[in-house]
Amino acid sequence: NPFAKMAICVSNYGNIQDGWDNTDKQYNADHVREWLIDNDVPAEAIAKMVSVPLAFAEKWSADKLRSIGLIEVGDGSYKTELNRGAPVKFTNEFFGDDGKLIFRITEANSSIIIDATQCTSLENLPDKIYGDLMLKNTSLENLEGCPKDIGRGLSIQYNGALTSLNGCPTKLNSFSCNGNTALETLEHGPKEVDWFDCSNNNLHSLIGSPSNITMFKCSNNSRITSLEGGPTHVKEYDASGCQITSIAGPLHVENLKVRECNIRTFNNPTAKIDILNMSHNPIENFEGIPTVQELILGRVNNPDTLYPIANWMPFKNIPRIVINSSHKGYFVNPDGTWVFPRGYKTRFKFLNWT
Repeated sequence: NPFAKMAICVSNYGNIQDGWDNTDKQYNADHVREWLIDNDVPAEAIAKMVSVPLAFAEKWSADKLRSIGLIEVGDGSYKTELNRGAPVKFTNEFFGDDGKLIFRITEANSSIIIDATQCTSLENLPDKIYGDLMLKNTSLENLEGCPKDIGRGLSIQYNGALTSLNGCPTKLNSFSCNGNTALETLEHGPKEVDWFDCSNNNLHSLIGSPSNITMFKCSNNSRITSLEGGPTHVKEYDASGCQITSIAGPLHVENLKVRECNIRTFNNPTAKIDILNMSHNPIENFEGIPTVQELILGRVNNPDTLYPIANWMPFKNIPRIVINSSHKGYFVNPDGTWVFPRGYKTRFKFLNWT
């Protein structure tokens, strides 16, 4: 009778609890495991009866918890081991029916990985993590309860239920948020960050992005049609694989990649871009092209069409134009003559052409 066996455990509750806050914690953990083995009571029932972490009830000794980087600090709470090389990883077995960690982490001296579909809450994480925090394959809908102070970076990958970044720290060194198919907006995301990757989501705009950043990547969001709302001062900017139709808005970018988009025209002659890579776009003309130091061209979407350049004058002030050999056919007429007007070819660089 399982209820009779649980009653036996309850009768010993006082004996187990008495020394719990004293020095003999290992004895108590062993005692719980003995009752589990001797009475064959379900682990979750024992964990609730004697108020110990489920990990103990599942025969996880303090030594085993220590082996994965956890050190008990009392009251059922833990900290991660100082100067630990590998991150501490929490999988489904560390989460209860309420979607929370089964014990509280009071201090994280190393990186933490949560890779658990059972996870629906970040409530039991500490306020500060000295390393990275990675949230992967969880059932989180938002980031409420997320530590506000993360020493290195926050990575959020393949969380299919995530619809909001609410709860995200406002300041980070790096932020990686990709593969979250239900995420449509960057609102509530970090505003002070050096490295920002929001590729492969379901974003419909870049509103909510930081304005000044070292690296920004938003590639392969097929619903994004404009760079408006995105950062304005960037060193490395990659928006390839979106459905951007033109380059608009105030931009100061060292290296802008908009490959395989849907750019047909330009209407931003005041933008300043050092290197503009815009191959694989159905460009209709180059009027209004921004100030560019190097322009990288490639094929158009229609493989049977040459670049339909209505006016070559926009190229007049571009010092360097790069064309790869695999795209040679798009710049040579059927009779073998250059598409380029006389005098322009000398400023072009043809990679790997014989």
